[in-house]
Amino acid sequence: MALQLGILSSSLQRLRFILPAAIVCAVVALVGLRGFRDPVSLLFVGAGSCGLLGIALVEMPLAIFWLVPVSMSAYIYLPLQHFEALVLAIVALMTMSALRDGHRLRIVLQPVELRYLAFLAVSLLSLPAAISLYRYGGALKVYVVGLLAFEVARRAARRFGRAAVLWGPAIFVSITVTTLVLRTAQSGVPVFRSILLRTYLSRLPWGSSNYVAAVMVLCLPALLLLYQESIEQPRRRQLVLGIIVGSLTNMFFTLSRGGFAMSIVCLAMFGFSGRRVPWRLLAAVAIGACAIAFLPLGQALFSRFTNAQSQDSILARVMIWSAALERGIHHLPFGVGLGQGWLQQDALQGIDPHNFPLTLFGELGPLGLLAWFWMIAALWAASGRLAGIPGTRAAATAMRATLMLGVLNSLFEPTLTGNLYHLLFWWLLGIYHGAGEPADLPVKGLVAAAD
Repeated sequence: MALQLGILSSSLQRLRFILPAAIVCAVVALVGLRGFRDPVSLLFVGAGSCGLLGIALVEMPLAIFWLVPVSMSAYIYLPLQHFEALVLAIVALMTMSALRDGHRLRIVLQPVELRYLAFLAVSLLSLPAAISLYRYGGALKVYVVGLLAFEVARRAARRFGRAAVLWGPAIFVSITVTTLVLRTAQSGVPVFRSILLRTYLSRLPWGSSNYVAAVMVLCLPALLLLYQESIEQPRRRQLVLGIIVGSLTNMFFTLSRGGFAMSIVCLAMFGFSGRRVPWRLLAAVAIGACAIAFLPLGQALFSRFTNAQSQDSILARVMIWSAALERGIHHLPFGVGLGQGWLQQDALQGIDPHNFPLTLFGELGPLGLLAWFWMIAALWAASGRLAGIPGTRAAATAMRATLMLGVLNSLFEPTLTGNLYHLLFWWLLGIYHGAGEPADLPVKGLVAAAD
């Protein structure tokens, strides 16, 4: 009897590895025979995806959290993006799991969450001014999913550790850099024409040019933190170093001035963050940047700071900011309504303000703008409390760097208005916030808990 049970157990163990491979092979074979658009193929793709998702939940729950940023590599315009739906699904699974295990859903709101809810409450005040409820609901969805992403990532970091969860953004960056390199290599475009065709060369399903660079820079603190956390695992550290170098090299493919400047800001923050400074990493990056600067691609990037076309883009932004400020002043006190900026018949019309504070000022009025920065202040205070403990000091540096990069980039690029960037911003902050003990506790309480 014991022998039979042993054979059965061994068979089940092998099935755990064979079943996912069998599902993938069957789906790929069927799609190859009937085509992806065939209804039967779509049915099997959906069923296979659900099956693989269920296996991953049982065998490797961490993979579900990796899938949130990794799935951003594929982008299809839908009212609810797949990575947003994944966050909602994780929230539902966490809730059902807690209820199944007999846990009471005790909700203790911390300062960041309270201020986020206050911001959402201010957003509701602009509902009477909304011209399109569809656009209002779409914009509100971005902010609500951002809060849920923060909560999910925070709990994932508590359960699996921040380094384990950070591999999700690292894989996303790897996929993006690899795609850009292959696209540039296959295009056959000469280097001297890279400035004129930079939008084409850096076009990805979810963005191009400056937006791609902004997303890559947002992930840079996570990569640097992962590099520091992998100090006892040389092979993983080398892998992370390669991803970091690829991410920085990405700036030369997008030729983004903002991305290049923000990368320098991020590296400088980590360079002066304390005792665990990755000086070798920073030295290697500096030497590599100097070497690339003498290549045609590097010279093309630096020319973006001096040529006439670049100066024109700066002037255009100043004119857009002026029009966005006028919009907010003319629609005091509650703005034109959340998500309604694209529908206004004014000087700005459908142009994005390229400045998130001005976007909030125009859509929600001064109260919405103050509520947003009040929330950012709570995050900065939480990072200060994390910095008070040696074990979470590196996470505090990454959190502050992400906050600075996100806020600074939003001053001249349409970043936080996009669902991908906004969700990724809060996902990363949730990972840092969830490192160690609750970040919103007083420093003394944190030290006591650590002891």
